[in-house]
Amino acid sequence: MSDRVDRLDALPSGKWKGYFLDDRLEIFGREGNPRTDVTMDMEFSGDGSTFTASGNDEVGDFQFESGRVIGDKCSFVKRYSTHTIAYAGVVTGFHINGWWAFGQPLRGQLNDEEITKFRSRAMGTFVMWPEQLEENDLLG
Repeated sequence: MSDRVDRLDALPSGKWKGYFLDDRLEIFGREGNPRTDVTMDMEFSGDGSTFTASGNDEVGDFQFESGRVIGDKCSFVKRYSTHTIAYAGVVTGFHINGWWAFGQPLRGQLNDEEITKFRSRAMGTFVMWPEQLEENDLLG
């Protein structure tokens, strides 16, 4: 892991990047790249318990709404002009990874049971990290 990773104390506001994988392509035998790269501007509250973001990907411009972090769990809604997608995941070190699904976001407690229920209806996975990190830093 690089020195710059060791200096981060919390999930920082600012430029983030990541990718989302669409498991439906493989399930239904569709061709195409299941990976969608994203860039976004993340804004965490002072205590890090809530966040918002704006960014874009190949689908279009989006906003993260209702972002919250409780312990090492997180949830948020990604809103495009045409539709919304719910996300739930885990904060691991300096990145967030988890699952996405159409339908209702997690509204109650963010605990292992709720994350497992959400994961059972997931259509793909995601990972995102502060731009100053390299993707390889996530592996170390």
